[in-house]
Amino acid sequence: MAGRYAAQVIELLDRYSDRIRPTLVRSLREKCVVGEWALVANDLAWALVATGIAVTAEDKASFRDLLSAITLPPDTPPDLANQLLVDSSPQL
Repeated sequence: MAGRYAAQVIELLDRYSDRIRPTLVRSLREKCVVGEWALVANDLAWALVATGIAVTAEDKASFRDLLSAITLPPDTPPDLANQLLVDSSPQL
């Protein structure tokens, strides 16, 4: 599971890394190094949901696609991507 999937995961991590705990960002980046793309996508989505950080509608769709392409860990709700908040502020 590399290539496009990995690129999307890295793009999302880069975009939201300044909004989540630095220790979690380090852990997610370490998982990237060893190719644990599915865990990074899952854990990043969890972190954004847990902290109430809003994402763009496009990023929510990306998370939905990424998470639907993997077998989710047993403790992950199947609707995790749908729980992401969407930023409703107008784009300038």
